[in-house]
Amino acid sequence: MEEPGWISTFWEQGMEEPPWLVFQGRSPGGDERWERGLMRRLAGGDRLTIIGDDGEVLWSGTLGWRRLGLFGLLGPRTLAPAGIDEARWRSWFGREPPLLARWRRP
Repeated sequence: MEEPGWISTFWEQGMEEPPWLVFQGRSPGGDERWERGLMRRLAGGDRLTIIGDDGEVLWSGTLGWRRLGLFGLLGPRTLAPAGIDEARWRSWFGREPPLLARWRRP
């Protein structure tokens, strides 16, 4: 079953890595507020649907890791789907207010 919520990034002091791409689920009352227990760090195999401001689906599919850089062999890993520029993908997670989404664990 898909869970409704929104997408964003998460970073806290002491993290030695780039901000996480996260899905934030809605609280049981349907409130749209941050709750650490409902935050999911996105990973390969997760199913995600990202919804634009006008209600259209910007992207929907199963996330998988891929490498950026020379022929996809040497660069850093990303969850950005093939065919979507890394900068565009990350911009969706940095939106304010955040974009709505639906998430399902594999």
